Amino acid sequence: AMAWYVLTLGTEPTLAGWLPANMIGGAGVACTMPVLAAGAASRLPVDKLAVGGAVNQTGRQSGGAIGVALLVPLLGTASGAAGALAGFHRMWLFAAACSLLAGLTAVLLGRRQAEPETVRVPATATVTPD
Repeated sequence: AMAWYVLTLGTEPTLAGWLPANMIGGAGVACTMPVLAAGAASRLPVDKLAVGGAVNQTGRQSGGAIGVALLVPLLGTASGAAGALAGFHRMWLFAAACSLLAGLTAVLLGRRQAEPETVRVPATATVTPD
């Protein structure tokens, strides 16, 4: 979606420029958020699920706040429509680079060897023959 913005958008708003990028971006978010939430909680014990979800949401919200804070220096002080467009192009390219870096990090972390899971059988369990 970020690449679409950089490659197609100009100083005049067009539906053909914004709609496809927003559809792509929305599909990306819809595919990412459930997997992110599941990944954050998948290896946690049951009594820590709420904490894991809270840490995940805190990280997501903090990242959004930092992203908004970086928006101003990336946009700069533009004079005229062409200067503003150049600032937005810098911002979209930065967002695309961050997205690629996050995806690469997720792939590399996912390649780590997972620990084998153990099944715990209660000591009071008995097996009776039929």
